[in-house]
Amino acid sequence: MNKISFFGDILVDLVMQAGGSFRPQPGGSIFNTAMTAAGIGYDVNFISQIGDDYWGGYLLNVCRSLKIGTDNIFLSDKTKTSLAFAILDEHGNAKYDFYKAQERHDFDPNVLSGSSLFHFGSTFSLMPHNRDNIMRFVTFCRENGILISYDPNCRPNSDVEMMKKWCTMADIVKMSEEDMRYIYPNMSVFDGAMTILSNGAKLVVVTLGSKGAVAYTAESMGYAPCQNTDKPIKNTIGAGDNFTAGLIEYIIAHNILTADALSAMPEDQLTQLCVSGNEASLKHLTK
Repeated sequence: MNKISFFGDILVDLVMQAGGSFRPQPGGSIFNTAMTAAGIGYDVNFISQIGDDYWGGYLLNVCRSLKIGTDNIFLSDKTKTSLAFAILDEHGNAKYDFYKAQERHDFDPNVLSGSSLFHFGSTFSLMPHNRDNIMRFVTFCRENGILISYDPNCRPNSDVEMMKKWCTMADIVKMSEEDMRYIYPNMSVFDGAMTILSNGAKLVVVTLGSKGAVAYTAESMGYAPCQNTDKPIKNTIGAGDNFTAGLIEYIIAHNILTADALSAMPEDQLTQLCVSGNEASLKHLTK
């Protein structure tokens, strides 16, 4: 199986239950994608840092149970493992309160050796101490023919200019319609996608909530509506992250592993790419 490297938060989501109690589960946007990729059977290399504490041990056990590589997860004795309290509304949508503290740690870009694809994003990629790591990773990927995938996964007060910069560094940019409005507030989804493509990306995929998803290259476009389901949706935590895993699965399964191959994807492939993402998201929502 292909090796996929991920750089992002690994944290504990404390999800509100009926009655006001909280249930812990592993989380973090990029880690959610990594967990699904590991479940598919990919060789997952996760690069991050956690505290050398109870919750850090909990997350390491999750990684081991899923066969996610932990060699490049830095254990810090100076900071605590990040926590996110997830407050659900009546529709199962989550709002988060984050508790994060991290120290600077410089990763060797050679940890990406042998990867087919490198995926990064979310607020983890905006932290000043991680920006140098990402630049080294991007350089290594360019020198070694590794595809780069980016998901901004915006939060309130996210650094728009830094997210725009990361979009120019990536071959694949996946974002939600809300992300697009945050980064390019005066543009339509189409115009925003074309702007990102003109700045260097080869493929832009935008999830549209209940309307489905759309994928763009500079020359073509594909769209797939959401699939209907009779199963109840408990909450939407991780839905977009699982869409990303479905996107990555399609790209690897069809050997679309170069920038030129991404640019050349025709309408039918872009449509099926969206279908794959929608299927992965729906499977997560109804499990």
